[in-house]
Amino acid sequence: MPLTSPAVALHHVARSIDVLRHDRLVFILAQKLETDVSFEGVFIIQCEALDLTVWGPTLTEAEEAFAFAFNALYRNYYLEADANLAPDALRLKTLLHTLILDTVQV
Repeated sequence: MPLTSPAVALHHVARSIDVLRHDRLVFILAQKLETDVSFEGVFIIQCEALDLTVWGPTLTEAEEAFAFAFNALYRNYYLEADANLAPDALRLKTLLHTLILDTVQV
């Protein structure tokens, strides 16, 4: 059942993402990113693989928050020089390099 309104409060729906867009940058993923979407007063999107949780008053705003947060991970880890990253950050960078197939400016 897709989450579209507060009437589905406290239900969880697994969603797979293979393309993300933030501003003018599109992320094409090499594999689907598994997320869990729920409604508990606000829409919550969680991604265990990236240890990422975002929320918004609407599903669209939660999805926009997820794309914003993913873009932040890309800019702060994927693009950063290895020498500037701690071991945990390097593991995240490696995961992002495995996950992101391509980026496209639109």
